[in-house]
Amino acid sequence: MLLYKVKNTLWEGGVRGAAFIWSPLLKDRSRVSSQLMHIQDWIPTLIGGIGVNASQVLGNKKLDGINIWDSLNDSKEPSPRKDLLHNIDDAYGNEAVRVGDWKLMHGEFVFPSGSQLFTLE
Repeated sequence: MLLYKVKNTLWEGGVRGAAFIWSPLLKDRSRVSSQLMHIQDWIPTLIGGIGVNASQVLGNKKLDGINIWDSLNDSKEPSPRKDLLHNIDDAYGNEAVRVGDWKLMHGEFVFPSGSQLFTLE
């Protein structure tokens, strides 16, 4: 199921993206990570990467993201992000959520039967 379909779909090929990060603070600078991460995780991760707590930078403002710096910095450290809401699309009537290695997709646009649960292992 890896990278099935194309962009603008809820399949893995439509929701995965590539990014890179470089820092002299990274332990292993030549590593490829497949950690689960959402775009909202970048700000808390970059703040964590400079070695400060997000509250020191943002005060009492709350962020939706999760700091995954330790996971990017150490290949043995699992990502603290365990779930991900891909989308709830009222226009097309489909949605998808991922919890761990499981993904639930729903919608007539995607499946004639309405929904499917599958593992991403």
